[in-house]
Amino acid sequence: MKTVLQFNLVVLFFMELGMLTALGYWGFHTHTGAPAWLWGIGLPLAVAFLWGIWAAPRSSRRLGMPYRAIFATVLFGLAAFLWSRAGQEKYAIIFFIVSVISMLTGYLSES
Repeated sequence: MKTVLQFNLVVLFFMELGMLTALGYWGFHTHTGAPAWLWGIGLPLAVAFLWGIWAAPRSSRRLGMPYRAIFATVLFGLAAFLWSRAGQEKYAIIFFIVSVISMLTGYLSES
């Protein structure tokens, strides 16, 4: 069971990177000019900042369960939605399915 949880932590890390990628991709591919830079860089930075405060494992302000799971689920859902809005439906579906499985595995292991 410990191996599954360690593997899930690796998957969650890559999900976090995928989330930031989705936010940036959406910003740069659905906007032009200055708004593209604002959304494409600003949104991922803002989400990374909030993630670092409320969801990072070593944060002193880390949310407890179930609030951290809700926070992560909302952000992963937003990322899947923005993948879809940017025309990347396959990535959106894969990202959504993997994030749900990973979040359930993490939530069940901590509760």
